Amino acid sequence: LAVFTLFYLTKVRLNNEELLTGDSLVGAVSKKSINSDQIKQVEILDGIITQDDLSNEKLEDWFGATEIFNVSESVSIEDSNISKRSFFSIDSVLSVNIQCNVETIGFSAFKECKSLVSVEIPSLKYLSDQCFSGCRKLEFVDFPNLKIVGAYSFYMCINLKKVDFPY
Repeated sequence: LAVFTLFYLTKVRLNNEELLTGDSLVGAVSKKSINSDQIKQVEILDGIITQDDLSNEKLEDWFGATEIFNVSESVSIEDSNISKRSFFSIDSVLSVNIQCNVETIGFSAFKECKSLVSVEIPSLKYLSDQCFSGCRKLEFVDFPNLKIVGAYSFYMCINLKKVDFPY
């Protein structure tokens, strides 16, 4: 079992059950005796997510079976960005909805997420190179404040049906 500590989270919902963590996601999961492979839906409702929390190894270990990943607007993500390769090749994720302060998605952050269908990040302004490259099932993206799209960001997104950004 990987050590995944979102030290500043105060409220999390896993598989539709709300948990008050007080310190870490690991503590909340451990108290409920939930294995990471049983977590299908993650909703982070309140707290701070650090860049270390967004490393690919930690996300893959803890959320490798997660299909829905939501972050509410009351959460703060450190440095307002999703790190490069954060969700890289995490095949279980179907939907990502981040309603908080994310302005930048790093290089290849969601590359090769083979099951990803929809992404909504209203505050997003900068999309780095190859962010969603190889997401063959991606159909819908909603980035209403996007200003810059990096090279090959949607390369091989062969099912893309709706792109919502101001271009």
